[in-house]
This record gives sequence, structure tokens and C-alpha cells, in this order.
Amino acid sequence: MADTFPASHGDMSRQSNSHDNNRDVPKPSSSNNNNNNNNNSHGEFDSIGRHGFMDARNSHQQNSSRKRNNRPTFWQRGPIAPSMSWRDQSRLAEMGSRNSYDIPDDVHGDAAGRRPQSTGTQPNAEPHWEKGGKWRSRSNKSVPPVRALAAYSDVGVQDEGNLVTSIVGTCQDMCPVREREQRQRLRDLAIFERINGKTDETSATLAVKRFCRTIAVAELQPSDVRPQHVLWETLQYLLEMTDRRDCTFESVHAFLFDRTRAVRQELSMQCIANSQAITMIEEIVRFHIMSERELQEQIAGLRNDADSQLNLQQLSKSLLTLLNLYSAVEAEASSGWAHEAEFHGYYVLLNLGDRGHSKAEPLALWFRRVRSLVLQAPAFMYCRRVLRCYRSGNYKGFFDLAQKASYLQGCLMELYFGEIRTLALRAINCGGYKTHPFLLGDIAELLLMKEDDTEEFCKTHGLITCLDKGQLYLTAKQTTFSPSIQTFRHQCSLISRKRAPTFFQEIVGVRDKN
Repeated sequence: MADTFPASHGDMSRQSNSHDNNRDVPKPSSSNNNNNNNNNSHGEFDSIGRHGFMDARNSHQQNSSRKRNNRPTFWQRGPIAPSMSWRDQSRLAEMGSRNSYDIPDDVHGDAAGRRPQSTGTQPNAEPHWEKGGKWRSRSNKSVPPVRALAAYSDVGVQDEGNLVTSIVGTCQDMCPVREREQRQRLRDLAIFERINGKTDETSATLAVKRFCRTIAVAELQPSDVRPQHVLWETLQYLLEMTDRRDCTFESVHAFLFDRTRAVRQELSMQCIANSQAITMIEEIVRFHIMSERELQEQIAGLRNDADSQLNLQQLSKSLLTLLNLYSAVEAEASSGWAHEAEFHGYYVLLNLGDRGHSKAEPLALWFRRVRSLVLQAPAFMYCRRVLRCYRSGNYKGFFDLAQKASYLQGCLMELYFGEIRTLALRAINCGGYKTHPFLLGDIAELLLMKEDDTEEFCKTHGLITCLDKGQLYLTAKQTTFSPSIQTFRHQCSLISRKRAPTFFQEIVGVRDKN
């Protein structure tokens, strides 16, 4: 008897094709049917109808796409390039770079990194900052659109197919003409956009594009999107408004909060990931850090929870975007980006405790993905010392480090001052001796507070101070101590003195050398 072997994938496909073309061909014999049944019983082949057979052990185009979509999110393992499909390989082969993702950023593409076969464009040169407030081209390095989209994934620009097509904006104004005219008709102009206070009159030099939560990418026109250099000029115009004194900071923050989100959104829509985009996101992060401190000092030390929570949410998202851009864009220097360690430290200070504003991964896991150059930087090592003092309850070391902090570091550490001060009062009240009261001035110096504020802080926690020989004392072992749920917030004068002469100089990193 002749030996029977399973038919190969190609043979079975050819048999199926011939069966389709010749419908009158008689059915195969019973012996052939038995062979096919045996093959299927062993799980070697998976029949998918009369169009032939498919080897279930091989990953097909649909399965590979599903595998890419099921990968962990960008903040778990960083932005990564997708596995190359047969379509991507053929297109890259036509461009002459089968093993490279060096594709121009200004070519339209979707979230999977697919590009047209004929681009007809040149790659955008990566700019860098030089004196005089201008940007100059330095290199032709580009970032794959899939990595850029992964870095900006918190912005949430999607269409019906979960694929985003990158476009190149052509709008040369801070606000597109169509939106500006529509908002004039609807009398929907902010106070900073009006001419002589009129709600239905504005100009191209005043109106700034608003943030749109839902965007129909298919209907979006290039004239509705601002290119990179216009986004840069718009952001500088917005940040200069932080020093306005003719209105409250809350109104300025509400305006900038919305317009800076629109800037980030359009950076994502155009898949812009270069050194200038990193600088823009850095300035937006500094703005949110500075704003958090100012928002909590507006009304007699009472905290505006609504604005504060929204600001912390956007701060966390902007910071995650920036950290992913650091890993997505190749640094020009071998030592990395100039402010990379600074902003990695801000991430640590923002996530010292569980404040409910960020769903980030635990810092213990996050540290494993930080580059060694960043881990060894002095700015980052300082933030790790702050983290150790906070986690161990070392309030003395925490406030000692706060005196050495920069202004923006102090703004983030000040978010936890109330919690650490409560911990210090508990330790002083429980660990002290009743016969040896503490001088209130010494406690105020330890907690970085004024003596009057310290007395009020003790009263909100149920502690009574006593006056002896013209000085206030705090007696230990008081049973009336209870942690206060009332928010007590006063700006620390020590941190305020560290700020640059203007908010704008603090945000853009300019310092007065004199």
C-alpha cells in the first residue's frame, strides 16, 4: 500500500481553486476525504470554507493587527513601533528603506504607521532654538508617526476607525477664519479676545483657537489647523498673558487652560515630535505647575477644588506626554535632553502620594524604565531623597529639602505641606513631655510657617497654645488633638522668593543673572 502524506498548504489551495473554477468536477474519493479528516483531527490545518485551507499556526494579517492592538499602553512600556506587515514592507521597499522607519513626518498616515506609496514631499528638518527667539533647522531626523501618536495618546484624537490621519496645517493665524467668524456671530468671545469689550467683534491678533473635545478627522480641513511655527508663536503669546495685572489669575488661567490644550491637540493631529515640540510641552508643564500654586491662594487661603483638580489632571497628562516624547525623539547630545532629569523629577514629586489625580503606575515599577543618565542626575536624585523622606514620615528631612528646592520643585512639594505638617504636629504632641512645652516660634520655623499661621494651624487640629512671658508655647500630650479635614493653605514665603521676576520668565526658563 502506498504511503499517504498530508497535502501541503500550496497543494490544497490549488486544489480548492481548481474546484471553484470547475464546478462540475466530481467530488474527491472517500480515501481523500479520510485523509483530510485525519489532517483536521491532528489540528494541522484549519478549513475556512471552499476557498481553500489555512495553516492556523501561522500569524495572518488580521491576527497580527489584533496582536498590535492588544499590546500594553504607552506608559507601561513606552512608545514602540508596530510589527511590520507585508503591506508596510512592500511600501518601505519601494522607498528604498526596508529596514528603516525614517519616513517624513509631514506625509499623511494612520495610527498603524501606514503611508502612501508615493509621498511627493521632503522630510521636515528638526529645528533647534537659537538666540533671538527663532528656530533654525539642524537635522533631518524624523520620528515615525506611530511613535508620535503614542506620545500624544492622552489628547484623544480619534476617528470612527480608531485611525488618525496626520495632516499638515496651513492656517497662519492664531485662530482659523471659519471659527473666528462663527464665534463672532454667536458672541462667544473670551474677554481677552474682544475689541473694546464688544462680544461680537475680534481680530486675527486677539482670537485664539479653542479646544474641541470631539473632532471629526474626516471633515477637518488643513486651513483649520495651525502649522508648527504658528503653534509656537501662539504659545508664546499665551504665556506672556500670565503677568497681566488688569484681571485675576483665575480668569487668565481659565483662558490659557483651554487654549494650551488646543495647542497640544494640534501637535498630536500633525504627528509633530521634535525638539521644538518638546520645548513647547515643557513650557506647558511649567505653566500648570505654577498655576496650581496660584489657584490655591486666591480666596483667603481657601482652595478651589474644581479648578485645582482639572489643572492637576492636565498637568499629569502633559507630563506623561513629555516623558514619552523624550523617549520617542532621539536627543542631539549623548547626555540626553537638557531638561530631561528636571521633568522626570517633577513626575516623582507629583506622585509622592495618592492624590487621586493620576492613574499612573507605581513609582517602584516606573524607576526601572528610567535611563541611568537621568537616575544619576542631581535634580533627579534630589527628588528621590524627597520621596524617601515622605514615605518614611521624616518631616524634618522633608522641610529641610524644601528649603533647597527650586521654585517649581517647591510648588509641587507645597502640595503635601499640609499633610506633612499634620504628621509633625501629631509627632510633637505624642512624643513630647507635658512638663516641657515647645516654643511655638521653633515649631513655625520647622514647618516653614509664620508664627500666627502656626497658632491657627494648631487650633484647627484641636491643640491649645499658652502664653508665658510674652511668648507662645505648645504643650504636649493634649488629648484633644484630631487631624483636621479643613484645608489650610497659605503660600510659603520661602518658596515665593525663589521665583523669577515674572511668571513668563519662570515658565520659559529665563533667569535674571543680576
